[in-house]
Amino acid sequence: MKTIGLIGGMSWESTQLYYQFINRKVKQQLGGLNSDKVMINSVNFAEVAEYQQQNRWQDAGEVLAESAKKFQSMIDDLTAPGAQGIILGCTELVLLTEQLDLNTAIFDSAQIHAEVAVNLALGHANFSDFSAPKTPTTMT
Repeated sequence: MKTIGLIGGMSWESTQLYYQFINRKVKQQLGGLNSDKVMINSVNFAEVAEYQQQNRWQDAGEVLAESAKKFQSMIDDLTAPGAQGIILGCTELVLLTEQLDLNTAIFDSAQIHAEVAVNLALGHANFSDFSAPKTPTTMT
């Protein structure tokens, strides 16, 4: 099994969902006590959110400008010990990849979502294969 790197979403709650979904799928496919080899690096959005709440957009922009450097470091931290591909657990993270020199496979969650939606719409996949279980974090 290959090792997946996951750069989490803007909160630990969204990162946990990716981890949970990945491991549920592995267990469905392999059974038993199997789980995926996942390495996680998470984003702490608190500083940017604080600036946004205070209408300090220039400060928030400066933090985000530094994000490309931090993002490259996150990718390096995941690939150095063996991650063979990186899942971007936030739809906006792909915007940072345009500024980087990447030597690993990057999986854009927005593209993955769109491809699954098209496959479902065209009848090439079943909704039951992709629907989230009813848990406190996914119930509406």
